[in-house]
Amino acid sequence: MTFGQCSSRPCKLRIDPSPVPNVAKFSRVLMALHDLGLLKDDACKEPVTLFIRKATEQRHWHTTAHFRSKAAAAFIRRENPATAAAYQRLCVSKLRHEHVVPNAAVYRLICEEPNITLDFIEGTLRRYGVRATITREEDATLPRHRMPDGFFQAGHALYRSPLARYTAAGLADSLEALTGPSWFSHEV
Repeated sequence: MTFGQCSSRPCKLRIDPSPVPNVAKFSRVLMALHDLGLLKDDACKEPVTLFIRKATEQRHWHTTAHFRSKAAAAFIRRENPATAAAYQRLCVSKLRHEHVVPNAAVYRLICEEPNITLDFIEGTLRRYGVRATITREEDATLPRHRMPDGFFQAGHALYRSPLARYTAAGLADSLEALTGPSWFSHEV
């Protein structure tokens, strides 16, 4: 899966399209809510966005994040954690794990779709349920809980690009993609 523009040139970042165990399960839950007429109900928005988050997370979020920044990678190499658990503890205490596309934006994409199907929901969760490990300083440069102008505007350079927030903040080129099942396995 290619993510479009990183800066002024095409982005070469890709993610492994292998299944994330919870995407199929939570897609079915979201579809059931849609079938009951509750998916777009304001009273259900908070639990629905929680389902969206849970659909794409795994137990050890940092070791399985789709991306990490080069600055985060350099920090991790300097600290040299000895185990996957130590890697996770280090990242939790010193770095940020974040959803590249905020869950509220994924929710909006789903709700704005005129023809919601199970395949659409699952595809949306897979495409936009991308996570990254970044430094706290990098995190501070990202727009909080929203996508930048252009993400929802057809024809705009950032239209529906999962990396739109990172591109707008000048961070897209600093990301490296996970190429195996865990970042920790690459540190040993």
